[in-house]
Amino acid sequence: MKVTLRQRNQGKKTWLYLDYYENGKRTNKSLKLFLYPDSKTKEERKHNKETLALAQNIETKENIRIQSEAFGIADLKKADTQVVDFLERLAEERIDSPNNYGNWKSMIKHFKEFQKSGLSFNQLTRDKVEDFKKYIVTRPLSQNTKYSYFAKFKAALKEAVNREIIIKNPGQIVKHLPHEESRKEYLTLDELQAVSKQDCKKPLIKSAFLFGCLTGLRFSDIIALTPNSLRKEGSVYMVPFKQQKTKGFQYHPIGEQAKQLLPEPISNDSPYFLGLGKKLESPDNEILREWIGQAEIKKYITFHCSRHTYATIQLSLGTDIYVLSKLLGHRHLKTTEVYAKVVDQKKIEAANKIKLK
Repeated sequence: MKVTLRQRNQGKKTWLYLDYYENGKRTNKSLKLFLYPDSKTKEERKHNKETLALAQNIETKENIRIQSEAFGIADLKKADTQVVDFLERLAEERIDSPNNYGNWKSMIKHFKEFQKSGLSFNQLTRDKVEDFKKYIVTRPLSQNTKYSYFAKFKAALKEAVNREIIIKNPGQIVKHLPHEESRKEYLTLDELQAVSKQDCKKPLIKSAFLFGCLTGLRFSDIIALTPNSLRKEGSVYMVPFKQQKTKGFQYHPIGEQAKQLLPEPISNDSPYFLGLGKKLESPDNEILREWIGQAEIKKYITFHCSRHTYATIQLSLGTDIYVLSKLLGHRHLKTTEVYAKVVDQKKIEAANKIKLK
C-alpha cells in the first residue's frame, strides 16, 4: 500500500488529505487540515508552513505504520540507519572510480559540516533536504560543483528507497540545483602536432597523453590497459573493456599510431603505463603543463583535455557525432553535443576572419 499526501481546493481553502492506493484501488482520508491557497499575510504564510509540516509528519508516520505491519520490526529498523553511514557505504562502492569516489567523499564532508549531530533516515524530512540544498548554495564552490554534490545526495536518497531503507524519498520533489555548461579546453590539430615534437621530462606522461588524444580514452581506462586486453582484428587493435566511469562495456578501436605509443610492458598482464598510478599527481600535472608550454601553448591543460582534444578534432575532421558518441562511451548523445558546439564556434570565428577592406 502507498500513502500520499494530497491537496484539494474547495471554496477559499486548500484541504489536505491522505490518498491510500493498493491493488488498483484508491481511498481517501481527510486530515481536517487546510492551507490558504493565496496566502497574503505573514500569519497565513506561517499557518501554511506549520500546517504542511504537520501533514507531512502524519503522512510519514502513516507510511511507517503500514510498513511495520507489512514487513515487521526488522525492516522498520532499517529507517534507523544513519544517513552519513549510508552515504559512506555508497562512496566506498565507487572506490574503483577515483574521481567519482573523491566527489562523493567531498559531498559527505559538506553534509557532515551541515548536520553536525547524528541524523537517521526516519528523521530526514523534505525540509531537511531543502536546508542542505541551501547550505550547498552558500558554499564557496563553482556552480557545477554545487550541482554535482546535491545531485549525488539526491541520488543517495533514491538508492535508499531502492534498498528498502525508506519507503518514500523526502527529496523526490526537491528541485536540482542549476548546472552550467563547463568550458572544454583542448588542443587543435596543429597544437597537438607541435606538442608531439617536444621532449617531455617524463616520457611516460607524454606517451599517455598523446595516446589519450588519439583514442579518447579516459585516464582511468588508459592506465588499466594491458597486453592481454588488446586483440587484433584485421589491421586494427581492439580493446574490450568496461569504462571506469560509466561501467559500460564496449570494444574500442586503437589505431596503429596509438599502438606505437604504448610502452614496453613488464608482462602480458602488467599495465602499459605502470608508474602513473590511479590518479595523476600534482608533480606529474606540472610536468605535463611544462611540456605543453614548450610548444608555446598558453592554455591550461590537464590530462583529461586529451579526451576533449580527441573529440573536437574528430568532429572537425567530419566524424559523425553519433559514431563519436559511441567511441567516447557516452550514454546520451546530448553529452557529445557539447563538443559540436565548440567546433561550431570555431567555424564562426574562422568565417569572421575574412573581411573586405
